[in-house]
Amino acid sequence: MDSQQAESAVIIIGGGIGGLTLAAYLQKLNLACEVFETAKTPDPIGGGLKLWPNALKSFANLGVVQQLKAKGSVIKTGFVKKNDGSILSRIPLGNLEHSTGYPTLSLTRANILEILRQNISKDIIHNGKKFQLFEDTSDGVKVIFEDRSIHHGKILVGVDGVQSAVRGQLFFDRKLEYAGRISWRGLVSKNRLGAICPETESWEILGKGSRFGYAHMGAEQIGWYAPINNLEDFYPVDTKKYLLDYFKSWPRPVCELIENTQVETIVRSPIRYRGFDEDWGRDHATLLGDAAHAMTPDLAQGACQAIEDAIALGNALKALGLTPQALRAYEKGRIERVRYVANRSMRIGKISNHEGALVSWLMEKMWKILPGSIALKGIEKVVRLDSSN
Repeated sequence: MDSQQAESAVIIIGGGIGGLTLAAYLQKLNLACEVFETAKTPDPIGGGLKLWPNALKSFANLGVVQQLKAKGSVIKTGFVKKNDGSILSRIPLGNLEHSTGYPTLSLTRANILEILRQNISKDIIHNGKKFQLFEDTSDGVKVIFEDRSIHHGKILVGVDGVQSAVRGQLFFDRKLEYAGRISWRGLVSKNRLGAICPETESWEILGKGSRFGYAHMGAEQIGWYAPINNLEDFYPVDTKKYLLDYFKSWPRPVCELIENTQVETIVRSPIRYRGFDEDWGRDHATLLGDAAHAMTPDLAQGACQAIEDAIALGNALKALGLTPQALRAYEKGRIERVRYVANRSMRIGKISNHEGALVSWLMEKMWKILPGSIALKGIEKVVRLDSSN
């Protein structure tokens, strides 16, 4: 083992949205930390995200809400449409800002990461550092990386995604499950398409065993996603041809969006989740975001919950110190909130991507008779945060 060693207070494994949110907040709280990311350079790949009011309220702790709004699109109306082109529902998402104090924002993952990095000291982010293993010590952790370097810290936080290596060491026997569908995502330059929809709208089109959604991601881009039921190991020979053939009978602008997306930028993501666990850590280590609670993306809450986690963990560390007690308090305080969101997301995903004719018919009927204001109340239960967050 190389003798190269260093010490930091909080060691964060993973430089995605959750990890960088935590680092930015710890800096605000004057708690020393370092971020270690496997990728050698910041990753520009990825699609768009919705930041619901709960995420923006959490981001207010960092003072970055205005920066995010400047890069994104404020969504005021959500439309649900059948794949024959008929509109099933119109949801007044703009009303959420009146009830929560924050809008619903859509923007690219790359822009969120860029803004977070701008609010973190550059010298605490280390790229090209692949986590190998850690050892719990009497007063903290020893973390070993593949390049043989060693870092000591008081606290270890695994924020390294659904395939978390930190989680693998903590809970090696808890496996991911496959939800039965693959999500395809892409970004399109707005200039290549002309007017698709107003920048304040988001759309989701429903089919049997599939969906297609799209919205503006700021002034320059439109993001789309397409969850399609299929085998986990399905890889089309020609991705764009497969998607165009699949959606050829669907209404505009589905095929226009796919056709104008550079094929090498289309992201293929098998949707995986875990049965909910109440144990997220032990001793001086804990987990955050997908590493702790991988959920399906059907409520667009994965990143939002990671952001909430980061603020909750920072508050616990500030209140109780860099101790195992702080980690257990953070975990206990988040369990019920995350369980509710994960279970609700799972149910919605199963219904929305159901292939049965009867279930599809019932879902269409439900959307037709359910007022948009009632649908909004269900959304508000997910995106509202109480004053303790």
